[in-house]
Amino acid sequence: MTTRTTRLRLAGALCLITLLAPVAACSSSSSDGLTGSDSVGAESFADGGADGAADSSADVAGGSAGGPDTLSRRSVTATGEDTGTGGAIAPQLISTGHVSLQADDVDDAVAGARGVAAALGGTVSDAGTRADSDGTAVQADLTLRVPAASFDEAMEELGSLGVRLDSTASSEDVTTQVVDTAVRVRVQRASIRRIEALLDRATSIRAVVQVESQLTRRQADLTSLLRQQAALADRTSLSTITVDVRRTPAEVVRETEEASGFLAGLGRGWDGLVALLTGLATTAGVLLPFAVLLAVLGVPAALVVRRLRRRRGTPPPAAAA
Repeated sequence: MTTRTTRLRLAGALCLITLLAPVAACSSSSSDGLTGSDSVGAESFADGGADGAADSSADVAGGSAGGPDTLSRRSVTATGEDTGTGGAIAPQLISTGHVSLQADDVDDAVAGARGVAAALGGTVSDAGTRADSDGTAVQADLTLRVPAASFDEAMEELGSLGVRLDSTASSEDVTTQVVDTAVRVRVQRASIRRIEALLDRATSIRAVVQVESQLTRRQADLTSLLRQQAALADRTSLSTITVDVRRTPAEVVRETEEASGFLAGLGRGWDGLVALLTGLATTAGVLLPFAVLLAVLGVPAALVVRRLRRRRGTPPPAAAA
């Protein structure tokens, strides 16, 4: 009876040891870094790469902002801010234009172009002027930045500053690019918040290094996206217009003074003689080819005619007696 009881106790102890062994192993593993779900999250960022982190971040962004599909149906400004007004997105256009002018006074035209930009709330981002030897401006080039809403008005007013030689305008629709960049920025920020939460719960150097590596890369990606977003916002909010102004060619008027006296008469006579000789020389030059042709054909013909005349003029020989 005692032997049987001892065997049952040994069997129970072995079973208990078998059940507790996995628990001890899990406890030892979790003490090396992050615990529970934190450890799984850190490994997923370290081993899964950008795809796994982006998927997790997309889930977070989808829960807080309604996801990319929902955001694309909301009103988004050029900087990617969600206005929350709903409805269709306002078209985001990048407009550029060029105006070529001709003006009597280049400086006045340049001042007028600057005034147009200032009146519409724009600026002159670049300007250059070329002058002649007298210091008078003969050509000027300007680059204006005006609000996109005033683009057509600016083109019309600039064309009235002189004689319009050329005028072109074009627009590029970047609405999809603006919305896509805004969504990527929100997703990237959610991803960074998730990684920062994991970093706060990291308990080992290995886990900290892994999470910080992912955090650094996500922050660099976010910085690049923000720069793209800022560039889009600048180009869609301010249109670029280049203006080329050239001075109208001056008409040279030569005044001929009426001269009198011996020297004036001598000069006019000399001019007349030169004109006469020039006319004779020109006529001789025109007739010379014909004279050569007549000489080539006329001389042989004259010789033939002369011989024929001689033969006709010679009396026939007298008949023999």
